[in-house]
Amino acid sequence: MNLGLGLGLNRFSSGGAGSTILVLDNMVEASNTVLTLHNPDIDVEGGGWFKTLTNDALVVASAGYAQGAGAAVLGIDTGVSDHVTTGIMERSGASTTPFWGICVRLTDLNNYIIAQMFEFTHFKLIRNTAGTHTELDSVVFAHTPDTQYTIEITCDGTSISATVDGGNTVSATESQGLTNNNVGFRNRFSNDRIHFLECVS
Repeated sequence: MNLGLGLGLNRFSSGGAGSTILVLDNMVEASNTVLTLHNPDIDVEGGGWFKTLTNDALVVASAGYAQGAGAAVLGIDTGVSDHVTTGIMERSGASTTPFWGICVRLTDLNNYIIAQMFEFTHFKLIRNTAGTHTELDSVVFAHTPDTQYTIEITCDGTSISATVDGGNTVSATESQGLTNNNVGFRNRFSNDRIHFLECVS
């Protein structure tokens, strides 16, 4: 896991020379703030976070993470559909059915692609189209509670690939025409946490 070279809770861009940072959010607030009212560090499109369910997430004061209020899918507009999106997430405490990860090509609750941590045993690339989940690729990857994992997704036309902690690659060709510009995350329970999200082009 790479948290960058920032001081305190800050992480810095992973983009190389010539990269444009579209979204950068270290999930830091002075007081508890719901994510949809929180201002990211960088938000080129300026629309902020939106939710696709009733549940929001809470940016916990001075803790450097947002924690879901139950199952939630939240997104933010990047302005482009091809990009590299990096997120740092963890499950705080055990659960029998982990289902959390970083989303791209996100339209709403029922349409997105997710690089997902699954049941403490696998890392998967899944497409959700009209509410139907299709597994595109999967690798065995044992993960544990209370550990932060860095998920990176690269979108290049119909080619989608993702890694966790720099390896364990999953990839696929997106054939259902999901081209939306929004990225974000999904959590299943209130103890799923996101610490950082960045999108560069």
